[in-house]
Amino acid sequence: MSRSKSVDWIRRAFFYGAIRLLPYNRWDDRIAHFLQFFRAHSRLPGDFTVNTDVMHEIKRSGELLNPLRVFTTDKELAKIFTAAVAGKQYVVPTIQVLRTVEEIDAYDFPPDCCIKPTHSCGRVILRRDNQEIDRNEIKSWLSHNYYRQSREANYRDLVPKVIVEEVVFPLTEGADFKFFCYKGQPNLVEVHIGRFSVNSDHRQFICDTTWNWVNGLTANSVDKHPVDKPDNLQSMLEVAGKIAAYFEHVRIDMYSDGKHCYVGEITHCAGGACIPVSSVDAERELSKTILREPIDDKTGPPA
Repeated sequence: MSRSKSVDWIRRAFFYGAIRLLPYNRWDDRIAHFLQFFRAHSRLPGDFTVNTDVMHEIKRSGELLNPLRVFTTDKELAKIFTAAVAGKQYVVPTIQVLRTVEEIDAYDFPPDCCIKPTHSCGRVILRRDNQEIDRNEIKSWLSHNYYRQSREANYRDLVPKVIVEEVVFPLTEGADFKFFCYKGQPNLVEVHIGRFSVNSDHRQFICDTTWNWVNGLTANSVDKHPVDKPDNLQSMLEVAGKIAAYFEHVRIDMYSDGKHCYVGEITHCAGGACIPVSSVDAERELSKTILREPIDDKTGPPA
């Protein structure tokens, strides 16, 4: 490890260690949110024409404790909501839900499946061809509370569970589509290709809903259009809009092979409002796209 990387690692460890020393309550959460934001963006929050600031306010204000946001943060329960408002054909089939260490030890995981905690973020095992899996890692998920890491209150009281799902697309055929929605309208799409590729060939790009490239990538930069516009883009936009209609600002994460699509999860504060973009200009360009007002008055959930 180089000297600069070592110094960066030490600073990062010190920062997150200091954050964890703050008591876990609403007031100290707000202090943590502020420090996290400043470290990520090197500026103060408060400009509500900028998307990251809007997400920070959602996290800071207590909006994440909205019961519907809490309910749909749980990956198992989000499927119930998705089926009700968009249709069960858009729900990734569940094979099993495991609630205890004993159930995980006894369970015969299918040769091909997706394994992840319902109550956390960023943890997933994609099992292929009956490969070995680390049951100790899976069991450790049950004792993890993502709120204590991120201070995102919607995770605070979720019941720990592990969900086992069908693998809906082969690794070479599917892509991840993350729809940033504002007032019920999908406005921007973050596309990930090969996120779980064994060759680490992960590419991503950002575009508007008519497939025009938008500046703002921070990592894994690729050509402006690594894939053609999917044939079912309009269908994905409609599904995302139906779910997003119940939230002021939300990201709907989907999988698609260009023909079929499934909702993976509902993300209420993408990256904890702490993912920096490549420049101030890029951040404003992204924000103008994401925070675009709906083209009509249908901004709320159906009556």
